[in-house]
Amino acid sequence: MAANKNTVYFLLVPLGVYCLLLPFEELLSFGKQEEAATLVRYIGMMVGLLFVLNLLTMRTPFRLGPAQVWAILFIGFGCLSYWWSIAPAATLQRMPTSLSLLCFYLAIGLFRTDQKGIDLLGKMIVIGGAAAACAIIYTYHVIGLSFMESHRASIIYGAKAMNPNDLAFSLLLPLSLLLSQLGRKGSFWAWAVRWWALVTIAYAGLITGSRGGMLGMAVIICLFALHKGAKRMRAWAGALIIIATLVILSSDVLLQRATLQNESIEYTRGNIWRTGLTALPDYWLLGAGMDAYPIIYLKHSNQQRSAAGSHSTYIGTLVELGVVGLFFLAVAMLLHYRALRVAHQQSETAFALKAVFLGMLTMATVYDILYLKTFWMVLALTMILSAGAVRLRARGAYISGAFTRIPPRITAGGFGQPPATDPLRTAGNLQGSADMFKRT
Repeated sequence: MAANKNTVYFLLVPLGVYCLLLPFEELLSFGKQEEAATLVRYIGMMVGLLFVLNLLTMRTPFRLGPAQVWAILFIGFGCLSYWWSIAPAATLQRMPTSLSLLCFYLAIGLFRTDQKGIDLLGKMIVIGGAAAACAIIYTYHVIGLSFMESHRASIIYGAKAMNPNDLAFSLLLPLSLLLSQLGRKGSFWAWAVRWWALVTIAYAGLITGSRGGMLGMAVIICLFALHKGAKRMRAWAGALIIIATLVILSSDVLLQRATLQNESIEYTRGNIWRTGLTALPDYWLLGAGMDAYPIIYLKHSNQQRSAAGSHSTYIGTLVELGVVGLFFLAVAMLLHYRALRVAHQQSETAFALKAVFLGMLTMATVYDILYLKTFWMVLALTMILSAGAVRLRARGAYISGAFTRIPPRITAGGFGQPPATDPLRTAGNLQGSADMFKRT
């Protein structure tokens, strides 16, 4: 058992470092920002290789779940779109990224650990998010730099500047994990550090000016407020007051983003979506090919330069992969959500993942998230937690307020019995169990 635990933490520590560095990926690049590989990518390759080797050396066989199968179908269909893509070069260039993200997701999602391992990853994610939030605030308020001469905050170092939308997206997961810990008992210093990190991350997310990020944050906060109910009303009252104060402090950024200042009207989301939907009748079934949306925009608009992307995961998928690709994506996301519904009854961490999952899907309406590493990391953590919930349910764990009745099993101390509070432990049930043992 000790050796197994050592192996588990040997794998979790580099994965935690990878999660910690995710918000800084664009800064940790070698050479030119747009072309060069990043340190995070190399760490991800090393972590993925370690987890693949762990899977190959496992004594017990592993089996893919339905959600993982549909994720494979979605990415596989995207790669197959090369054969009918209107921009085969762009599709071919996107293939290594999509396949590597899929392999990383499968390798991590098939890993099994306990709650302590999940908590370790959660702490590393929160540390990385808090560090990124401090860097955003320092760059914006102390150094006085903003992203591309706008009022939007970012992390800027030399000639490298991180995309504020990507930063806001990466802050959703640590924000949700911190919200799950509100009201948790502990020392004063632990309470103070938790609140400081929560306020810092929330404020940094607001001053990035990402409208999609704000939508995602709003969904996460609302879900937690409804989930907690009246149990921790004081903590939530304080959280809402602080968040309202942060909104007021960042009002200049919010006003600038709401009024579309410093944004060309030709490249607003509405115009980009309208152009893509105009071309949809020609590609509605199989799509125009993975990563072909910029070419679609250039072909069906009067602009001299292409848009960076669809700025909507759903519209982009519909245009690039058609109804078939959108169906694969919708089923995969639905199955991941169903897995989280089972898992969140076991721990607050699982509910935090459920909240951030819905927040990310909300942000996906106005931003491209399919090829962001944080998104696939959340999906992988979903598979880890859902597998743990299934194992607990198979052992008669507490689910939805009632114990699941299972046959007695042999343990080190003798025959295992259902819990004493199990309503199914009637005299008739016990007599039936005794008869079963007599027959065997």
